[in-house]
Amino acid sequence: MRIALVGTALVTYSFLRLTLEHLFLDLWGPRPHMMEQGTPVEAASDGGDRVYVVSMQGTPGVHASNQERLDDFLAKWKEKCGLTATKQTMFEHCPGIHDPRRGYGLTISFLLCLQRAKDLGEKVAFVFEDDARLLDVTLCDKNSRAEYLSGLPDNVFLTFLGGHRFKYPKNTTGSFSPLSPQPFRETSRSFGTYGFAVPQHSLDILIETIKDDLLYGQRKKDDTHLNHKYLTVEKNWYLSAQRHNLKMYAANPLLVWHQEGYSNTWKRNRTNYFGNESDVRLHKQPKG
Repeated sequence: MRIALVGTALVTYSFLRLTLEHLFLDLWGPRPHMMEQGTPVEAASDGGDRVYVVSMQGTPGVHASNQERLDDFLAKWKEKCGLTATKQTMFEHCPGIHDPRRGYGLTISFLLCLQRAKDLGEKVAFVFEDDARLLDVTLCDKNSRAEYLSGLPDNVFLTFLGGHRFKYPKNTTGSFSPLSPQPFRETSRSFGTYGFAVPQHSLDILIETIKDDLLYGQRKKDDTHLNHKYLTVEKNWYLSAQRHNLKMYAANPLLVWHQEGYSNTWKRNRTNYFGNESDVRLHKQPKG
């Protein structure tokens, strides 16, 4: 198992506004305090060798609960997958960014992950928050990850591996109907993703969508910008998918769950979330 550091944790919004491209010129280096050391490999993977993990471990001035969360993510992955499968994966640390506005720091971190994946020519980018946990062994090694995603339809924008408040289109038919044994379902709305996979053909679109979010703020359904107070990133992702005639999918069943603990987004402790309907009543979505 190898781990590399993506970008820098010291990113300011004013610098971001000047030129987002400058975020991605930082040097890469291994994180020696992780379980095993290794040198980052500058080559694309096929779905893939890498897993991108957003974590505030090492970010100055954040809540104390972040101090060992990346270590914990790696330990839980190893516990679920075993040592051999874990060693086949390179874990890339996308630094968690501290921003007082809800959703902005996480969105910048997603951007760091996705730009890194684009620069490496990844065929698919797997992105997780550090409190995401695997439900089974489907995503444990590169071969099983590639095999799993091979079943996605060509019109996929991205697929959610975990999240909340999934809404499925009423006109969903065929192999992606709610009663289908197929591993993916089309989704028309969701909230609070903590694990997702983006195919190569969507990376540019998603990167530009996130840049638009950060520079101009949340969009409304009529495509006008709402505010700079918070970001609910999935809303704009769905809009971008529609504009490009692509579809959003969710793993069926979901493959990762969200471990209880302190939420950097909500500034309080949150319970476990598995993406089930029983979770929805515990989670209040912001208006707008």
